[in-house]
Amino acid sequence: MNGCLRLVVGSLVIAGAISACGSTEGASRPAGAGDGNTDARESVDAGGPLSKPLSCPGEGVANRPLPAEEIFDALRKAAGYDFLERRPIAASDPEASPYPLLSLGTPCERAADVSACTSGLAGLSSNHEVLFPYDVGTSIGGPKGFYLVYSKGDTVGKISNLGELKTALPTVDSAVAALMYAEAASYRVECTREWLRQEADGFVVLASNGSACQRNRIVLFIRPDGTIEERDKVSYEAPCF
Repeated sequence: MNGCLRLVVGSLVIAGAISACGSTEGASRPAGAGDGNTDARESVDAGGPLSKPLSCPGEGVANRPLPAEEIFDALRKAAGYDFLERRPIAASDPEASPYPLLSLGTPCERAADVSACTSGLAGLSSNHEVLFPYDVGTSIGGPKGFYLVYSKGDTVGKISNLGELKTALPTVDSAVAALMYAEAASYRVECTREWLRQEADGFVVLASNGSACQRNRIVLFIRPDGTIEERDKVSYEAPCF
């Protein structure tokens, strides 16, 4: 099942849809279209069974579940960071003082100049960018997303866009990398249920996007170089909050 190429993750930017295929594969369709099933969770075609190697706590539409601590700790270890911190960005003030929502490891643990490293961490900003964006229309009055900061020896840095994520994880070769790439591309990975299958040339990921009232359940295919394709897409109405 080869869907139209919808989204390409480059080294610095996300390119928009680059082609319109003549086939109907990958095109959006109403929930249950063609199979008599009105549940978008079941009618979307993942092309085979999925697994749940990593999970997210909680589930909802208006309040999207965040990846669990184990996912961020897996990223920290994969990238070799001494310290990784997830920081929120407020919807009302994109540069609101970042306070630690989740901190993993020891800040500046292997730094030769701990003072400079600590100051560098404190001074990091998202630059108005969001690595884990909330869905449009669901974050009024609350955090609109999150970004990450890290230390590795004397080096400090941030991950607040796909380019920086690609530097940290240049190859999508694990479940955590597939989830990170999908989330950074503004998809919500459905990690409260079975959501992933590894294939010879990439990962199949169950995700969604849209608004609080109108959702799209999507089957993504993420290649090792970070290219993301939409293989199947089903639209459905969701309870509004």
